[in-house]
Amino acid sequence: MLRRHNNPQDFDLEDVLATSTFFCSLKLPARLDRYHLAQSELMSEQIQKAAEILLGEPLYQFSDWPNPEVPDSPGLYAVWEKDELVWVGSAGGSLRSRFERHVKGQSRGNPFCQGVCDRLMFRHMNLEDSIRMTGETQLFADVLAAKFVKNHLAYRFVPTKDNSIALTIASAICAGNTTLDKPFLNPK
Repeated sequence: MLRRHNNPQDFDLEDVLATSTFFCSLKLPARLDRYHLAQSELMSEQIQKAAEILLGEPLYQFSDWPNPEVPDSPGLYAVWEKDELVWVGSAGGSLRSRFERHVKGQSRGNPFCQGVCDRLMFRHMNLEDSIRMTGETQLFADVLAAKFVKNHLAYRFVPTKDNSIALTIASAICAGNTTLDKPFLNPK
């Protein structure tokens, strides 16, 4: 069940996703295909509702990390630079450890920090600084990314029971299937 800071919501996205996944795996006769369509529409409504919940969550600054509100559980999250949505992701193991990696700027194996280094930081640099930055070592780039994350970015999150729910919602947002804008760094 999708939870808002550990408080149950009035819908169960897991059941909707499980039902929809089950029906997607079957070759359905025409009369059941209408049921599948209704399930897909219901799933879209639930994903939209989850996106709205994410948007309504408090906005926390990475500069205030660590944050005791962030649970050590799976979840959905969004990262903002001022009013621009720059990243939407899911944390399968722990939101806390995911944000910890983001704050440290560790770009190796971390698409978010790679995007911060490769695209987001360069928007704020002049040409000379950008050219110099491209020749820096990985360690130095990680330090700069960490500093950028802490000084410029903020986040929202919603804990979920498991990563599959968070990943489904994140994928829908990144694909533009909700009213949220596609994120700058990871649109689909």
